[in-house]
Formats: sequence, structure tokens, C-alpha cells
Amino acid sequence: AGCMEYLQSHGRYKISVIESSWIGDDTNRAFRAAGYGEVCDVYDVPFYDLKKDSAREVDTPFGEIAICKKALDADFLIDLPVLKGHCQTVMTCAVKNLKGCIPDREKRRFHTAGLIGPIAGLATALRPGLVIVDSICGDLNFEEGGNPVQTNRMYLGDNAVQVDAYGCCLMGLSVDDVAYLPLAERWGAGSTDLDGIEIVSLNSPQDAAEHYPKPSGLVKRLTKNVQQDRACSACFASLVRALYTLQKDGVRIKDGIAIGQGWRNKPFHACGIGNCCANADAYVKGCPPRAKDVAEFLRLGM
Repeated sequence: AGCMEYLQSHGRYKISVIESSWIGDDTNRAFRAAGYGEVCDVYDVPFYDLKKDSAREVDTPFGEIAICKKALDADFLIDLPVLKGHCQTVMTCAVKNLKGCIPDREKRRFHTAGLIGPIAGLATALRPGLVIVDSICGDLNFEEGGNPVQTNRMYLGDNAVQVDAYGCCLMGLSVDDVAYLPLAERWGAGSTDLDGIEIVSLNSPQDAAEHYPKPSGLVKRLTKNVQQDRACSACFASLVRALYTLQKDGVRIKDGIAIGQGWRNKPFHACGIGNCCANADAYVKGCPPRAKDVAEFLRLGM
């Protein structure tokens, strides 16, 4: 709403909101549930579900990447990410948020290719003119939440790679902890160097904590018995959320758990998560399965 109001107050009325949810979810349902529909209605701004958009192949150092046309053809692209932990890439912010601008078939391919290279390649092909980061209350460990940290903080910049490097600094991470950032830098998408830039502080939240905790390594501990092979984010996030719930309930998972596209059509002796693992001894159905169903499946199975 703040973005729309600012742009319209400066005579910019040709505005649209573009987004697509992760694989297996309905973008419009999520958009309305989050309250964004009401915001668009108030400011008379159209919303476009990019799952329904066509795409163009764009050459990148990673190879060709299909990107939705409404993102490519925008006169000025504003990226509005949330700074938070991620169960597969350690953190997610401006660069990874651009995955919302690619079709579902490309999202699947990103995971098949291991995420790092494709995300870095995307950063070279799709460059927002402005990034405004919501770092108000994000979980430091994984995107589904669990232990959100209230910082009451927002920040902005004009290069997604550098904005993410600053986000690493705020979270107590090294840039090298987020493997797609050094790769994006090598491929010319932007600099991760913060020494040569001027950081302007507009204000300081009065009730923000002086010292913020660092990521705890929770996801790594929760998934120590997980055999992950090219899992999609939605599926892996459901598993992490389920394991987190079971840990809080005192349930210990000892046996192996398999997840990911790499297990498709392969018989194996483990508990499978999602339809890709249908040839496991036992598996929970879904693409992706719900965290509640995964937790119940593991609870009964253990």
C-alpha cells in the first residue's frame, strides 16, 4: 500500500502487481488470504497471476531460463521480498524472490538443477530497479516460521545482490553461506561488497532489540536423517515444519526419510515424503503434502 500510494502521489498510475505462488498452491487464494486483494482494490491496481502468463527464454550464464513476459516487459520492476531464513538456501530475500517471476515448469527445473546455479542465473537476467525489503518479523531459520524475530526494520536498495549481501550481514551470516550470491556476483549480477557503499539510516525503531540472535542451525539438525534429492521448496518446507512440530512434542525421528524428484520411480527402504517418493516402503501423498499430514504420517510411522 505504501508503494502504491507513493507512486500514485507522484503521478505514476500505470501500476500492476505480479506474482506466482510456489508449486502446488493457488496464487489468487494466497493473494486474497494475505489481504493484498483489498489493497489492490483500494488503489485500483490490477493483479496478475504469473502462473497464467506466457514466458520467454532468456540467455544467462547458467543457460536459457524461461521468465514470465509481464516481468520482462515491465518498464520498472520493484522487488518486495521478505528477509528470512530458508530451509534449502539458508536465507531468502531479493534474488530468490524473483522465482515468483518464472513459470512452474521452470521452478521444477530450478530444483532439479539444485537451485544455486539457476537462481544466480536469474539474477543476471531479471534486475529490479528498486528493492524494498520487509525485515519486520522474519524467522531466521526457515521460511515457514517457528521462531520469528521482531526487528521492526525495513531497508531498500537498487541492486538485488547487494541488498541480499546486506541482509546476510543483518542475519549474522556470511555471504558465502548463501551460495547463489557469490556465484551471481561472479556472473556480473551485482556486488556483494558492502565496504564501498554508503548506508543511509533514516530512523531507528525504538522498540527494536539491540542484539538480534543469529540463525541457530535448526534446519540442519532437524533434517540430519533426511535424504534430500532435488526436493521442491514447498515439499521440503512441509517436511521441516512437520519435523519442527514433532521435536516440540518430544517425538524423535531415527529412521531415514527420503524426499525429492530424484527418488521418482526408484524403489527404496525409507519413509517417503510426497508423490515423487511413491515407490518407498511407505509415503505420504501430496504435491506438496501438507505439513500436518507429514507430521501425522511420521508420528504414526515412528
